[in-house]
Order: sequence, then C-alpha cells, then structure tokens
Amino acid sequence: MVTLPSTAYYKLLAIRGVDVSNNPWQCDCRMRPFRLKMTGSGSFENQMICFQPDSLKGQRLKHVHPEDLKCREPTIVSFQRGDRNTLAQKLTLRLVCQVSGTPSPDVTVTLPSGLNVTAESGGRMTVQVNGTTSTITITNATSADAGLYICTAANHGGSAFATLFVDVQLNTPTATANTKTPPLSAVPD
Repeated sequence: MVTLPSTAYYKLLAIRGVDVSNNPWQCDCRMRPFRLKMTGSGSFENQMICFQPDSLKGQRLKHVHPEDLKCREPTIVSFQRGDRNTLAQKLTLRLVCQVSGTPSPDVTVTLPSGLNVTAESGGRMTVQVNGTTSTITITNATSADAGLYICTAANHGGSAFATLFVDVQLNTPTATANTKTPPLSAVPD
C-alpha cells in the first residue's frame, strides 16, 4: 500500500496490533482525506512515515500539515532521440521521455500506428522506467515506425504530453555495374 482512502482510518483504528510501518507511503493529495481523520488515538499513526515526495521523506504523516499534501501536475521535461532524427531501417530506435510531477506520473508513449506502449508492454517495443525517465526502445525499425510519437505523463494532478517526429529511411540496395573491361592479352600470331 502507498496510499489509503479516508474510510480506512476507522477500520485501522478498530484493529489491534496493526502494522503499517513497512509501506512506502506517498504523502501527496491522495493521502489528505486520510490525514484529516487522524486524531492521534491510533497506534498505527506513528508507523506511517512518508516515503515520497522527497520534500516530506522521513516525516511522520501525522506531523505533516494537510495543506502540504499536494499533487503536482505532470510536466514533460524533455522528449528526444538519443542520436539523430533519421533512423535507418532494421536498426534500434531509442526515445527518452523525462517527466516530473507528484506523485510520479505514469508514462505512456503512443506510436505512429496509434498503439500505446507502457512499462508493461513487451516484444519489439519496450519502455523502461528509471525514476522520472522512460526509455522507449524499438528494435528492428521499419518504415511503419516512422511518424509522430507522443509521450504522455499522467497522475492525480493532471496530464501533459509532448510530440516527436521520427523518420525511418529505407535501406534500398544499390546495384553497381562493372564498367571496366578486363585487359586483353596479346596473343601471338
């Protein structure tokens, strides 16, 4: 558990010996209704230590003022390719979408085909999340991978998006003609 609805407060209060100390509590707007119910009478209240956001990390939830339990709308810090804007067919395409927001936004990348790719996706198209940075990897790029990519970040505070156009060049083999004629050897008469 990372958050609790306000209705959980009275249920926890009724349970003796409840242990909620090892949960990575997200002390943001989602916990405000629960915090408003806290009276100091539940033993579990001392166990609830904020894990995120960083500004509240390590503080007991019961000591955090409810007005400080905020959600911050996501923003796209950057959405770019690691190399150039044109990609040769059959190579690997890497896109990096860096986001911010509280709580940490979920990132979805919409491919030119309209397919949405998330961290749960797999196969030839994957998304790896490392903190606030998502790396989208597409192996064996084809001409169908060319087009507009959309990175969307969403959390309880709202959503934001950024776009990036990628061109995939076809690897068309070129024929080379041998224009030299082999030397003629002199044949004695």
